[in-house]
Amino acid sequence: MRNILQMRLLGILLLIGSVLVLSGCSGFKKEQQEVVVPYPTNAPRESHKTTLPAYDIAPPDILVVEVLNAIPKAPYRLREMDVLNVQIQPDMFGEGGLNQQVMVESGGFINLGAPYGQVNVAMRTIQEVEQLVREATKQETATVTLAMFTGRQQIAGEHMVNPDGTITLGSYGSVYVTGMTVDEAKNTITAFLEKELESPEVSVSVFAYNSKYYYVVIQGTGSGDRCVKMPVTGNETVLDAISQLEGLSPTSSKRIWIARPAPDGTCPQMLPVDWDAVCQRADPRTNYQLMPNDRLFVAEDKWYSVGTQIDKMLSPVERVLGFTMVGTSAGRSITYFKRNNGNYSY
Repeated sequence: MRNILQMRLLGILLLIGSVLVLSGCSGFKKEQQEVVVPYPTNAPRESHKTTLPAYDIAPPDILVVEVLNAIPKAPYRLREMDVLNVQIQPDMFGEGGLNQQVMVESGGFINLGAPYGQVNVAMRTIQEVEQLVREATKQETATVTLAMFTGRQQIAGEHMVNPDGTITLGSYGSVYVTGMTVDEAKNTITAFLEKELESPEVSVSVFAYNSKYYYVVIQGTGSGDRCVKMPVTGNETVLDAISQLEGLSPTSSKRIWIARPAPDGTCPQMLPVDWDAVCQRADPRTNYQLMPNDRLFVAEDKWYSVGTQIDKMLSPVERVLGFTMVGTSAGRSITYFKRNNGNYSY
């Protein structure tokens, strides 16, 4: 009786496996018919690449701002870390002269050195500081100019675009730059700084292109798809993308296509890739140039997928059979133990 049940179970499993194989083959053909479309002649590819449109800034791009000209509007009051240029003409004997840059130290002092010592310049204007230096040095010819101010350091450097679309320029505040080109961001930052600075001039460039990506989706054989996010630099093709992943995996097929979103969000463009032609015959016609937000899809090998599905269905059955065999073996051992009065020796 037990042998009959096992034979019936085996027959059921074989039937399930046959159904899966047949459905897998039919799905494979159907999927091929859906993907294969005429090659578009206007899509950029390896032999005819195009330049991307003007880059629009977005989080979390990193911008580099360089200050070409920045003079604070009068009356500017000195702060810590500002740098002054102090000049004192020497006397007729060539003594007492001074020509050096001094920094406003903690507490608001500048150190003129021997024999003049320190002068408190905190929150004073350049004209007021110049008068204090003349009094401290007893030199009416002493002049003081602003060599560098701390605000310049807050403006210059690398700035990450925040999630709210702004970059922070220290004490000057935040400027919204998302959606702008580099030239537009430069003009916006310049106009923003004109509130505090006299005729500011800056240059802006993109240090890290972090907001534009394409995606490589590798279909899993029943065990989940793999998605890899890769940055767009404006020169990548399908072959470049696959080479970044060290080629196709054994479970992947050669059915590859690009799903390109439409600008209006309606009907995406489907670009089939002839992998053998691209690799084996150096045919550039389907080695398309990748654009931001493209999905490069690598379909699974259907036979691997069918095998995975069969394994999933057989796994619970194998566990049940395994428990059954363990239980049967344990029952036989107990029965044998009782019949032999606790003696397991054969």
